[in-house]
Amino acid sequence: MENNLFDLLVHPIRLRIVTAMSNDQMTSKEIAEALPDIPQTTLYRHINALIEGGLLEIVEEIPQRGTVERVLGFKTQPSLQPEDLIGLSKDKLKDTFTLIMYTLLNEALGTLDKFPEDQEIDLLREGFQFSECQLNLTDEEYNQMNQKILQIMVEAMNHKPAPERKRRIFSYMFIPLAVD
Repeated sequence: MENNLFDLLVHPIRLRIVTAMSNDQMTSKEIAEALPDIPQTTLYRHINALIEGGLLEIVEEIPQRGTVERVLGFKTQPSLQPEDLIGLSKDKLKDTFTLIMYTLLNEALGTLDKFPEDQEIDLLREGFQFSECQLNLTDEEYNQMNQKILQIMVEAMNHKPAPERKRRIFSYMFIPLAVD
C-alpha cells in the first residue's frame, strides 16, 4: 500500500478513478460505467486502495437486491500538497508528468473515437479547448494567477450533475522555462 497521497494518486487507474469522480459521490457501479475499459476486479482493487489510503470513504450504503451498493466520496481533497512532493527524484517526476500527459491524451482520444470516422468534428461546439502560451510573471504574479485559476476551478467543481451540464476534464500545468 502507498505511503502518501503522491504514491496513491500517481497510478494510471487510480488517477482515472479520481478524475472520473471529480467532486461527485459515485457508486462503484457508476465508476465502472464511467471507465468501461478497466476490468471490474482491477477497478475494485484500486477503489479499495483509495479507501485504505484514506482518499475515499464510504458515505452511504444502499441495499440493492440482496447486496449493498456503496456510495463513495472523497474523505480528503485529491490535491497534492507541498509535503507530498518533498524528496521526489527527477526520474519519479518525469514518470509523473508522462503519466499525467498520457492519461489526458487517452481521455481526449477516447472522446474522439466516439465520433464516426467520416464525421467532421466541430471542436468548439463539442467543447474541446486547448491553448498554450508563454507568460512573463514575477513569482507574486504567478501565485496570484494560480490562486485565481484554482478558485474558478473549485467553484466549477461544486456544480452538481444536471441534464444541461456536460462532464469535462479541465487540466492545466505551469512549466518554468528557466531554472534559477
